[in-house]
Amino acid sequence: MGYSLYLSFPVAFIGYASSIYYLAIRNLPFLDGIFPHFYTFIIASLFILPPLGILLGWLHYKKALSSFFKAEMDVQTEANPYATRIVTPVNIPSMKIMVQLARKHGIDTSEVDKIIRETEKKFGLSNH
Repeated sequence: MGYSLYLSFPVAFIGYASSIYYLAIRNLPFLDGIFPHFYTFIIASLFILPPLGILLGWLHYKKALSSFFKAEMDVQTEANPYATRIVTPVNIPSMKIMVQLARKHGIDTSEVDKIIRETEKKFGLSNH
């Protein structure tokens, strides 16, 4: 496990970086002027790519870029039906108990009640 994480990542990074640099950047005069040496490209990549990757991942999660996140969740649900067909119906009774407890403490549960009703309807669990 450690071998694949700590050794293959740097090797893959250098492989991709060298391919990009020598096949793309060296052939584009504008980019070749910005990165005249391979080490300047590597240093810039180390400082630019992690924050850029984090930003794009955050925007993807917040659905700001496109509807790909919803499609990804749909595929994940289809790939693992256990998460919805078994786990969700089992969790409904515990959610109802939590709602009753919240009501005793004066907490508004209208949103949770709506989610429970929709889930019961979707899975055919409602007694109505």
